[in-house]
Amino acid sequence: GTGMALPWSVLQKASFVGTHLAEDMQFGIELAIDGHPTAFCPEVGVRSKLPRQHSAFMTQRTRWEQGHLQTIFSQVPCLVKAAIRQRRLDLLCLALDLTVPPFSLLIVTWLPATSAAFIAWLLGAALLPALVLELAGLFAAVSIAAAWFVHCRREIPLRALAGVPAYIVRKLPIYLSFFLSRRQKEWVRTDREPAADALPSEKVSGTI
Repeated sequence: GTGMALPWSVLQKASFVGTHLAEDMQFGIELAIDGHPTAFCPEVGVRSKLPRQHSAFMTQRTRWEQGHLQTIFSQVPCLVKAAIRQRRLDLLCLALDLTVPPFSLLIVTWLPATSAAFIAWLLGAALLPALVLELAGLFAAVSIAAAWFVHCRREIPLRALAGVPAYIVRKLPIYLSFFLSRRQKEWVRTDREPAADALPSEKVSGTI
């Protein structure tokens, strides 16, 4: 992914994942299983240009989001087996982390689940499931607010968070096509505008 760096000795022995939709995620998992887990380097900063056109946005997001979901279904069992076989807690933690779906999908599934749980409670079911889901939503909101306050408040105004619902709605077709068996199967390069300096940028921390 953006900011990935590898020792040449590891790179020589690695098997590349080719046209996997989420090739950086898949590559990182394979390296972790082979004994080379990712190390976070907060002192490294990388700026990546993002597409401005809606079609380019959807192309890139479809590849990322559907690739993420495909990786969840295919790699979580592999990581759990490797964790048991190698007796490695870090691989089990990686498997658990991977089970968390993309945030937009998490919210999209949380909303109807929470609503259904409260309706069931009003109809006489237990209140505990609704409370657990409500608590999970509260934790998610607090996490977003804390992340914004610590890392983003100087670059992203608070009013920008008001656009999150519209952003999630824009991504609904990506998830619907995945679960309706109209999945993207080929790696498609995202179109970039020639005037790269005019594009917005996304700063991410590097990894080694």
